[in-house]
Amino acid sequence: MTSPQYLSAPVLAFLGAAAVVIAAAYQVFSNSRREQPWPGFKLITVRDNSPKASYALHGREALAKGLQECSGPFQVMSGSGPIIVLPNRFADEIRNEPWLEFSKGIKQDFFPNYPGFEPFKEGLEPDSVSMEAIRTKLTSHLGLVTDDLVDETIHDLHKIYGDNDEWRTISIKDSTLDLVARTSSRVFLGKDLCRNERWVTIANSYTVNSFTGAFALRKCPTLLRPIAYWFIPELTRLRKTVNEARTLIDTEVAKQARQVDEALQEGKKPPKFVNTLRWMYEIAKGRKVDYTAAQLAFTLVAMGAQSALHAQAIVNVCARPKLLEQLRKEIIDVIGEYGFQNAGLHKLELMDSYIKEIQRLYPANAGMSHPDQLVVLFAL
Repeated sequence: MTSPQYLSAPVLAFLGAAAVVIAAAYQVFSNSRREQPWPGFKLITVRDNSPKASYALHGREALAKGLQECSGPFQVMSGSGPIIVLPNRFADEIRNEPWLEFSKGIKQDFFPNYPGFEPFKEGLEPDSVSMEAIRTKLTSHLGLVTDDLVDETIHDLHKIYGDNDEWRTISIKDSTLDLVARTSSRVFLGKDLCRNERWVTIANSYTVNSFTGAFALRKCPTLLRPIAYWFIPELTRLRKTVNEARTLIDTEVAKQARQVDEALQEGKKPPKFVNTLRWMYEIAKGRKVDYTAAQLAFTLVAMGAQSALHAQAIVNVCARPKLLEQLRKEIIDVIGEYGFQNAGLHKLELMDSYIKEIQRLYPANAGMSHPDQLVVLFAL
C-alpha cells in the first residue's frame, strides 16, 4: 500500500521524527518521575555519593546507616527507582494490601521481557504449566523424590568434598552452590542431566550472570537500556547460557518422550520418570511450554534460597563442635531407625530447630512493589 499523495516524503519524515521525539520525551518524563524520591521519607546517601550511586556501590552500608539513623521507614534510590525500607513490624499490617505485589518488584529489577531473562518471566506466571507441575505433582511424588535426593546427595557429597582424610581448604560458598545445583537438578531434570557437567556449569553460570547482568543494566539510564543490553558482557554470556541450556533440555525432553512412545508401541509399560520435565510434558497435553525457562527458573529459586542457607548452616555448626556432635547423634539415631521416610524426617527436631534459627539469624529480605514503581523492602 502506498501513502496518500498529499503526504509527501518530507512530511512523512517529519511525522516519523515527531513520533520518535514524542516517544522519547514520554520515556524521559516517565523515567524522571519514577526516579524521584518519595516525599516524607529520609533519603539515605553515603560517602558523599549521589543517592543512586550510594545504593548501587555501597548498598549494605546505606541500609545499615538508614537502620541506625531512622527508627521508622526510610528510602534508598536503586537503579529502578526509590525503595522504601520498612521495619518488619509493618509486615502484618500491609501484607494483604492489593496494591502491593511481589511479582512487580521482580519485573522492575529483572527485565523479564529481555532475551535471556525468560526464566524470570516464567516464574511470574502463577498459572503456568511449570507452576502447576510443582503444585500437583511434587507433593504426590514426595516419597520417590526423597529416595532420589538421598541417592544424589550421597553421590554429590563424595564428588564435591572427596574421601581424603587429610585437611584441605575449600570454598563453602562455591561448594554449596555446586551441591544445590546438582541435587535440585535431580528432581528437576532427572539423573542423566543432573550429572552432566555441562548442565551444572550452566546452572551456576546462569544464576551468577542473571543477577550481575541485571545489576549492570539497572545502572544504565532507562532510555539507553534497549541498546546497552546488547553490549553488556554478562548479558552476552547470559544469552549464550540460555541457548546452551535449550540444546540440553530440548534433547532430554525429546528423549524421555521417545522412550515412553516406544514402550507404548511395543505394548510395554512405559518408564516412569520422576522429574519436573516429565510432569510438565504430561500436564501440557500439547500446549506450548518453554521447558528451558521453567528449569532455569526452578534452578534460580533453589540456588538463590538454599545455597545461602546451606552455607550459613555449615559455617555456624563448624564454630560449635558440641552442637555438631548433638546433630550428628540425632541423625544417626533417627535415620538408623526410620531411614529417610517422612516419619523419620519429622523426628529430626534438633536439626529442624537449628535450620530455623539460621533462617532467623540470617534472613533474606522480602519486598513487594507498588504500581507507581515504589518498592517496599522489609528490614527483617
